[in-house]
Amino acid sequence: MSLASERAERDLVRLCHGGLDLPALRTRVLRSLRRLMPVDAAFLATADPETLLFTSAYSEEPLAAATPLFLDNEFRDADVNKFTELATASTHVSSLDAATRGDRRSSGRYRDIMRPAGLGDELRAALTTGQDCWGYLCLHRTDHPLGFTAAEAAIVARVGPHIAHALRQSVLLHDNWDVWQVPVSAGQAVNLTGNNKYVKLQGAPMVVRGGIPAEPGEQTSDRIFSPVMLTN
Repeated sequence: MSLASERAERDLVRLCHGGLDLPALRTRVLRSLRRLMPVDAAFLATADPETLLFTSAYSEEPLAAATPLFLDNEFRDADVNKFTELATASTHVSSLDAATRGDRRSSGRYRDIMRPAGLGDELRAALTTGQDCWGYLCLHRTDHPLGFTAAEAAIVARVGPHIAHALRQSVLLHDNWDVWQVPVSAGQAVNLTGNNKYVKLQGAPMVVRGGIPAEPGEQTSDRIFSPVMLTN
């Protein structure tokens, strides 16, 4: 690793312990990661450590336009590197190329969503500190035979616990969401954001607890929201 990369990694770790609120943290973390490796699109989410569900999420284009497809893949389809699986695995970071041994087309997420959007390899991480998962990260590259390297995955594995700590602090210290409850039936489509993005909920009748982040100047197309907690 070059001296510049070592300095960029130290800077990223330092900012993760600066007590930033979520919007500032998200912007600076993604900017810092781009100092460490090429990234063409990124997804960063907070998560509830009890249920491992998203509590808020930010997607850059072209990911944001494909949000319903990504959610369908994550919660319904069989595929590699599911976020909840990474959260409970011994290794919390994996690329698509590593998981498929270079056969990207074996992944429905690549075939049906990423390749049509011009995307190739992805590097996914469950952001954990101790035994708790506080968020998820997914970095994307344009569709090219060369994807993320083992060295780049190792960088994300090293900084991941620090980002998890920062997400935990941002949620506990700066959370000012409006909380609401919506009773729903099994399989019912529920608008969780107020901007016509829907999630199909599976299982028994349940209650969805959640909120919409209050972030000045944020465009609704820049965010998605999933249930914080599901209770029977």
